[in-house]
Amino acid sequence: MSSPSSFLSFLRPLGLPRASTFQRFTVPRRYAGTAAINRRPSPKRINKAKTSFSEPIQPGKKHPKPSLPRPKKENAIGSRKIGAPASNRRRVTASPGVAAELTASTSPSAPASPPPEKIPSLLPYHVARTATNHLPIYLQAKRGGNLHQTLIRKISGKVNELKQELAKSLELEGQDAVVNPVTGHIVLKGWWKPQVQQFLEKRNF
Repeated sequence: MSSPSSFLSFLRPLGLPRASTFQRFTVPRRYAGTAAINRRPSPKRINKAKTSFSEPIQPGKKHPKPSLPRPKKENAIGSRKIGAPASNRRRVTASPGVAAELTASTSPSAPASPPPEKIPSLLPYHVARTATNHLPIYLQAKRGGNLHQTLIRKISGKVNELKQELAKSLELEGQDAVVNPVTGHIVLKGWWKPQVQQFLEKRNF
């Protein structure tokens, strides 16, 4: 069983609090009153507030809206205003001759007439051009580039007569100008494209 002295220790009077604890709870209350006093408005502010609200606002009265200054509109040419009267503007009238020249220069030019087509002469053979309007003359090399040949395609009519005329014009022997029996092309030994083109153009092909 515990002794009675242990219970008596709880019944002893408590001591005074520390000075720091006392200041903590008493100092803010001391300055609270001064802060409330400092927050009170001054008499000058009260008078200004009374004068500003002395005039009541009338609901039916229209107050003018503030207008801002507008910048002056100027024309792109100079400082002349856009709204200037038409009498102050200068009118430039061109003479009839100058007006005719201006209309002639501005009017779309008439399309140039196409050149007259070359009508081939009455020959027993005919050579047609390609879709790109070129003569069907081609160069090819065989045997590793050692054999050069010139081909003429798209021939109709008597192909042998055209072959004979080409051989005579280019001074080729019989074996140097032949006709392929399968394709109907004329095969010339060597590269003769410029000469063959000139030969066919003289005959209006």
